[in-house]
Amino acid sequence: MDNDLNNKNMIQNKEKDATASKIRESIKGRENIKSIESKKSTESAKSIERIKSTESVNGIERIKSTESVNSIENIKSQKGCRCGDEALWINSVRKRKNELETIINKTEEAISAAPDGHLRVQDRKSYALYYWIKQSGDTIGTLIPKKKRSIAMKLAQKDYDQKLVKMAKKEQKALSKYLLFLEENVPATIYDNLSEKRRVLVAPFMLADEEYIKKWLETPYELMGFEEGAPEYYSEKGVRVRSKSELIIADMLEKYGIPYKYEYPLKLGKKGTVRPDFTCLNVRTRKEYIWEHFGMMGDPEYANKNVMKINAYGENGFEMGNNLIMTFETSQSPINSNIIRTMVKSFLL
Repeated sequence: MDNDLNNKNMIQNKEKDATASKIRESIKGRENIKSIESKKSTESAKSIERIKSTESVNGIERIKSTESVNSIENIKSQKGCRCGDEALWINSVRKRKNELETIINKTEEAISAAPDGHLRVQDRKSYALYYWIKQSGDTIGTLIPKKKRSIAMKLAQKDYDQKLVKMAKKEQKALSKYLLFLEENVPATIYDNLSEKRRVLVAPFMLADEEYIKKWLETPYELMGFEEGAPEYYSEKGVRVRSKSELIIADMLEKYGIPYKYEYPLKLGKKGTVRPDFTCLNVRTRKEYIWEHFGMMGDPEYANKNVMKINAYGENGFEMGNNLIMTFETSQSPINSNIIRTMVKSFLL
């Protein structure tokens, strides 16, 4: 989608052709792409096992349900793994446990810096008397004069802090037990532990990650195809993409075990059906993300066309960081693999 260098209109337009040539030269100069091409060339003598993701159905290429574009072999289900709303809930519990740890540490520091002993308050209706109890067994204490009211404040704060720490530790202990219970009791494992013949009779409340990924990838769709003579770029798992920049993204997704569909059709309101570069799945949350890479933003015509596309995404509920990932580049500012890695870690893991 990002690589429009081979279409007829670009060939006919000399100025755009010149711009495209510069882009290709700029991209070829990147060290990370050279590394990928070098790796590909050294393995060319070997028999490269490619994913045969399509079959002919009435002359139309369709993705095979039994051979997905992204192998799930790298994505292994782990004991204690949760997903979807469960994963979000568990993360919130862990966050609360960490917050309690911070509260306990800071409060205990304040307690250690406070005066020894504690405070006794005698209520005289219209006023109060404050006593400093310094020794255990002392039930009366020493009267604190008004000019040393700060001592009473420190002792009162200390008494409050001690109660706060006690309650926080109690909650922290309860959360630790709860998290341990959740790790040892995962609903998905109930179905996994059933015999194969029993499974066919049961509709599980929640599929294990591996089964969920398999079903997600099985959905068949028509491929866009490639023009004859177009450059061939294949990811490590054999998925063909349209540009070197898309190749970097595909390889990064595969490196981190992120399931994805390349150019999966998406209905986008009045704009009709579009083909996002990558439709990705966050396995932990089971949330889909659209990833669009805009590789020629230095070309005014290309930029204007894709700004309209970006607006269409926004009008149809797709928000950057929520369910939409976007990356950009120009001939002067080529793609940065570190940015791609950050995107993957921030939204897809």
